[in-house]
Amino acid sequence: MIRKLSILLPLLFITTAACAQSRRAQREYQDARSSVANGNYKEALEHINKSVESSEDYAEAWLFKADIHTYLGEGGEMMTSYAKAVEFGMPMAVYFRWTDAALRLGYYAEADSLIQ
Repeated sequence: MIRKLSILLPLLFITTAACAQSRRAQREYQDARSSVANGNYKEALEHINKSVESSEDYAEAWLFKADIHTYLGEGGEMMTSYAKAVEFGMPMAVYFRWTDAALRLGYYAEADSLIQ
């Protein structure tokens, strides 16, 4: 019984977190992913902005927004988006990705503070 609960509780958390986002936020997130797959990063940014406006606490959308800004070379927006992703629940492993992106875009002091 306890073993079943230890498997089911994390699944319940994941399902609840996914359902917490508005349908519009989820749709815009998926549209952003499709736009990136088609190489249209500016359009993806429009969709992902609508997603986080619709559900500000959508951590996965903030993370994807950071990735888009990284690709576009928009370091300030990238740093803000990674911070929001962590604030709204992305795991600490995101710091590695965030630090890498900060280094690639020349944000050396910020990358150093993330490592500390």
